[in-house]
Amino acid sequence: DCHGHCHPMSRQLGQHAEGRNGARDLMRAAKIDLEPTMISVPVRADKAPGGFEMRSVPVIDPYRLMHTLFTSVGVRIPTQRVQKIWMVHREELGEEWARESPATDEHVPMALYGDGAKIREDGTKVVGLFLSMPQVWRPSSTRCARWCVFAMEEHKLYKHHTLDRIFRRMVYSCNVLFDGHDPDRPGQVLCGGRKFTVTELKGDWQWHKLSLRFTSSWTRMDSVCFLCDAQTRSANPAKLHYCLDDHPQWTPFNLQIFLSEQMVIPDPCPYILL
Repeated sequence: DCHGHCHPMSRQLGQHAEGRNGARDLMRAAKIDLEPTMISVPVRADKAPGGFEMRSVPVIDPYRLMHTLFTSVGVRIPTQRVQKIWMVHREELGEEWARESPATDEHVPMALYGDGAKIREDGTKVVGLFLSMPQVWRPSSTRCARWCVFAMEEHKLYKHHTLDRIFRRMVYSCNVLFDGHDPDRPGQVLCGGRKFTVTELKGDWQWHKLSLRFTSSWTRMDSVCFLCDAQTRSANPAKLHYCLDDHPQWTPFNLQIFLSEQMVIPDPCPYILL
């Protein structure tokens, strides 16, 4: 019995069983006002001048999503739970990212997760970007823990420029959540006063290569890993990426070295502004 521990809207939504029109009935009952934001992005078009054309695509702004979840849907995360997470990472584990973060111990940690998947037998893939709060919000159903904010067929991406436009919007929106002020309603706060910060960029190696565009690659002899200086060919056997010694001489990258050596292109991934 969740009475007294669940938002009234959440109890109402729970009454809609799975069925032929379950999704429609749920959305009608929720009455959630969350319209996507249309973003102009370059989309691959081989016959167009320059190989691309500008199109408007929908994205869900993270600050609007979180505001809806916390004020309309009824997601509740105790402040004590958030403070405990920061205490563990800052004081008990002494992790550098947590100690140097400008976030307070009441900023809710978020994650941006990206991935791709085949959707057709002909190999057509779609890439998606999801928002979650894995450290403080872990419901039993994964569907209730991740929210898709962007999706597009991979073959429509124009080099890195398409995702670059999307990432810029994500960075802006997540930084709005960090400050907590609603840009659509001057003088008003978001999410009932809660603030958020991105602490994780999640995804497999292929997604990180696609999104961050780091310079290391399995095809390079001098730099195969984006986390350390392991090499494929070296006079020092302890530097080889396949070294099996108990103490190989790989040097992990810190933030400064990663930015200077792995993201040296003129227009680095906008994620560095998070």
